[in-house]
Amino acid sequence: MKVSEQWLREWGDPDLSSIELAAQLTMAGLEVDHLEPAAPAFAQVVAGRVVDVVPHPDADRLRVATVDVGQATPLHIVWRTECRGRDVRADRPDRRSVARRISD
Repeated sequence: MKVSEQWLREWGDPDLSSIELAAQLTMAGLEVDHLEPAAPAFAQVVAGRVVDVVPHPDADRLRVATVDVGQATPLHIVWRTECRGRDVRADRPDRRSVARRISD
């Protein structure tokens, strides 16, 4: 039977790592055959706060969002028109990933 660790921790969340929890379950008579992640780990994603949103200079349906991600300078990220505006918390790909920076 497959059991989600998250579901299991909803019933009781001991201060144990996944491996320690599996060992404790095995010692209690509930054999854990193996552990596998439900999804791959995120890579090149940062969280930030939208500081400002302005129209894109070359496209009517795009906006340029200035996003504070805790670095020395904010990122400028191109978003679609449904961008919600200022003070929105957002997670977007890191600048080294697929997001296109239009200025520094």
